[in-house]
Amino acid sequence: MAEAEALAVTISALLLMPEAVEALKQMILVAWAGGESVMDLRCLLDGRKVPLVKSADKWVVSLSQLPLLLTDGGSVRGNDSGEGVGYSDYIRMFLFFEIGAGNYNADFRLCRRGTPFQTYFVSGRSMCD
Repeated sequence: MAEAEALAVTISALLLMPEAVEALKQMILVAWAGGESVMDLRCLLDGRKVPLVKSADKWVVSLSQLPLLLTDGGSVRGNDSGEGVGYSDYIRMFLFFEIGAGNYNADFRLCRRGTPFQTYFVSGRSMCD
């Protein structure tokens, strides 16, 4: 949080717009959270687990690594602590909340094509061969 504020202060000073510090800080935090979400998705699709709720010490992407996600995301790797929720667990939670909400229109099929499970949202036909 302090890193985002320092960067926002620096950018607003360069732009000679001190009133933009808070807006810049919030935009930096949103971009940072987006980068962390990308890393979580990569971990899930690699078959690893991610924490359901993250504290500050569980974040993987630092602010300086954020531009690397756009150019070479392979150099930024998530931690493999083994604790948390895996991809199939997220799918189970999603299905639980969808069925609980009365949404029966979607046809969900879990297909195993290598690792991890890939989910297909199919209407009327199966993509599982």
